[in-house]
Amino acid sequence: MISQIHVYLIKTISDTLGGVSPLQLLAMTSLDTYHKVIQVARCTSTSEYAPVMFTHSVCIEPFGQRYCPEHRSNVSMPKDIYSSFTELLAKEVEGVDYRIELLDRGSENLIMAPHGGRIERGTSEIARSIASKHLSLYLFEGIRPGLEHHELHVTSHKYDEPQALWAVSKSMRVLAIHGRADRRDTQTIWIGGRDTSAHEVLLSRLQSAGFKCQIQSKSLAGKHSNNICNRGISARGVQLEIPRSLRDELLENDDQLRNLSTELRESMLELT
Repeated sequence: MISQIHVYLIKTISDTLGGVSPLQLLAMTSLDTYHKVIQVARCTSTSEYAPVMFTHSVCIEPFGQRYCPEHRSNVSMPKDIYSSFTELLAKEVEGVDYRIELLDRGSENLIMAPHGGRIERGTSEIARSIASKHLSLYLFEGIRPGLEHHELHVTSHKYDEPQALWAVSKSMRVLAIHGRADRRDTQTIWIGGRDTSAHEVLLSRLQSAGFKCQIQSKSLAGKHSNNICNRGISARGVQLEIPRSLRDELLENDDQLRNLSTELRESMLELT
């Protein structure tokens, strides 16, 4: 029995994995280990290889260039490099490392993806779909190739990007779209923020549309008064934490994305 194998996961899962075919790999390891290796492969960038090391004791350990911690329940995200946008904007280059999109449509509602682009994959697309042509939109997107989550992530209660602050100051209600790690739960949307009156409306509409969701009171609940979603005119906003696997599904399924976006947009308009 081989106890350790170095596998280089290729962009196409059906391709040979580091010279070992999937069937050979399955024969040498447990089924559980094999599925975990394939899961890492699925979240690998299509333009890069992702070296991992796994053992027969079902341990997958990143040691190389790129891997996706959002799909894994036992990996802590690295500490953010920047504690404020004052620090970030002094070192990073707009148009090279990040870009900002702000569309002021004069609506009372603002849809945000404060960690968009490569920071929390899929949140920009979801926010843009919700806003459609009707609601104001703010996106801060990491665009540097190979960007890691923590490199441009500024936590929400320290979010002081000037255009974001201006946009929320003009908006009665803010809906911020975030991405969370799966944490053994690939489908549940966590509803947070200080706008408790909106929670039940969103919960009811999303569940009726077939989405699994829950009102979050502890981790990633968005209750801090300085959270960017709570800095609108009402001082009460909404934060959605969408798991990575569900975000991937939404990006691949236009009908599902349209369904989610319509329910959220109509909910925000109903609350206005």
